[in-house]
Amino acid sequence: MEFCRLCGVFAPAGDSETKLKLAFRAFDINEDGYIDSEEMAAVVQSLCHVQMGEGQMQQVTKHIITTFDRDSDGRIDFEEFKMLLQKSDAISKMSAAMTVM
Repeated sequence: MEFCRLCGVFAPAGDSETKLKLAFRAFDINEDGYIDSEEMAAVVQSLCHVQMGEGQMQQVTKHIITTFDRDSDGRIDFEEFKMLLQKSDAISKMSAAMTVM
């Protein structure tokens, strides 16, 4: 039942804010309300399907956090995450993938 509800959330007609909240919770592994550099590495690997070395991944995650971390606390909160995903069009891509299923 949970899987069916999840599929409904990411259906093309699903609410964007709900999609964003669900995605944020999935990547906020330690559930502290923020995505840190380790969690961001998981986001990058999951969304981009890339494999890279430790040093290269650190550079990428540092760049992403620096670019979207508006309050300069070294991590991404929900509002910053929304901005990041909207900029990358990831929510639309997830919805498109659900239409194929």
